[in-house]
Amino acid sequence: MRHIPHTSRIFIVLLIITLLLTYIVITLSYYQEQRNFDYSSITNKPGSHAQPLSNIDTKDWKNYQDRAYPIAFSYPDNWIVSSKLTGDFYDILLNIPKTNADIHIYISENSFYGLDGLKQEPYQLRGLKGTIVNNNLIGIKTGEYYYTFDASLNSTQLDEFHALMQTATFE
Repeated sequence: MRHIPHTSRIFIVLLIITLLLTYIVITLSYYQEQRNFDYSSITNKPGSHAQPLSNIDTKDWKNYQDRAYPIAFSYPDNWIVSSKLTGDFYDILLNIPKTNADIHIYISENSFYGLDGLKQEPYQLRGLKGTIVNNNLIGIKTGEYYYTFDASLNSTQLDEFHALMQTATFE
């Protein structure tokens, strides 16, 4: 067995360290890019801020009319609806059985819920002005109220979420 010269060993160690550091930098930049991904690009093409449409038939859905705020919508028969005042926001919670998914509709007289600091695009729901962060987080301002529709990171009920929004009225 031959002896590896000292300078060759140093070169090999430096090469390995360089490769490891390159791998770490590439991996970190990839994860940073994923964290900063513009989710609004999924729903909005430049110049298009229309509501994402759903092909779900809602005629057999239950109707909900809130007693405290001017909002009504339809929702699937098996979902459970509740509401409560949480700080400065009124929270309508739609619990979806047999899933870890919930949908919230936050209502406030002051601002949208949780949208501050997020990249937002203009959005319209049947002529009402609002803002969209991504397919799961949409704000509508009508009258004196701000309505934030939040399906969190729930992608399994996204069609139902958009169908629910299509049935929403604010009177």
